Amino acid sequence: MKIKPEQLSQHLSKSLLPIYLVSGDEPLLLQEACDAIRKAAKAAGVQDRQCFTDEKHFDWNQLLEEANSLSLFADKKLLEVRNETGKFSEDASKALENYCKNPAMDNIILIISAKVDAATQKKKWFTALEKIGAFVQVWPVKPEQLPAWLNQRLTAAGFQADASAIELLQERIEGNLLAAQQEIDKLQLLTQENKLDANTILDAVGNSARYSAFDLSDACLKGQLPHAIRILQGLQSEGQAPIAILGILMRNIRVLQELHGALRAHQPTQGILTKGRVYGPSQGMYLNTAKRMNSKQFKQVFELASSIDLSSKGMLPHQSPWELLTELTFAVCGNSLQV
Repeated sequence: MKIKPEQLSQHLSKSLLPIYLVSGDEPLLLQEACDAIRKAAKAAGVQDRQCFTDEKHFDWNQLLEEANSLSLFADKKLLEVRNETGKFSEDASKALENYCKNPAMDNIILIISAKVDAATQKKKWFTALEKIGAFVQVWPVKPEQLPAWLNQRLTAAGFQADASAIELLQERIEGNLLAAQQEIDKLQLLTQENKLDANTILDAVGNSARYSAFDLSDACLKGQLPHAIRILQGLQSEGQAPIAILGILMRNIRVLQELHGALRAHQPTQGILTKGRVYGPSQGMYLNTAKRMNSKQFKQVFELASSIDLSSKGMLPHQSPWELLTELTFAVCGNSLQV
């Protein structure tokens, strides 16, 4: 079945299906949908959570064997697979189609994917998944929808915001929902006011942090390695969440990857810039960075991003997400030592 993100909580309060595919390119909404499934699974007695990444040599059959294995004394399992591309190999397609014919009812598979295109949704494995599980498609919030979305989030956080407050927040976040939620979280910590206007927000969060994740992203794009490292250290000292910083960095890196591919193929880039909400002088910065980076750097960055995500969730106890973010910063900056 297809489930809209806003319908997910109601669905999860009634039942859990053996397999879920959550897809989309909006990190915050994707994360929140997956968190809702994790929470419902835990409430239903699922204690064991295992995470996998769909990479070149990933064995889908091994995953499904794990899903089908349940001994008398074993905990129920939530098996998560992260797919960064939204594309599924022939091996994945066959394995999922076969699994959906006879799914394990005690365990749950959660596939977390970039946007799945219309062609993929017509494939046999996808149809089979929808019959016994659920497909949750997360859509970006359109610019014209953003004021209402911000107002709803602020109301849920206990605030009453006027038009000036909404407008200021919209300007600050530049369409990034992770940044929006971060600003709302700051407001909850820094102000006792329930009614918000632009001045209240400026007083509370306007100068609350020396650096922002956007400053870090800009420094990385410009190849300013020492400056980027100083910003990252400042964010750590201010108690910023590594996963939120990663979300902002990866949003921009995905745009860079698309630009890099278009430049190599001698294809137009304006559509990519517009889709990525890159405007004005920033367009030149993005294009220059896309030219500077290479395929090896992009591969390293995405591998590090996966590790940072797992480390932030406690899945890599011997690796610090901040150390991994430092490695990612080096990877994006390359060998540049500009100040």
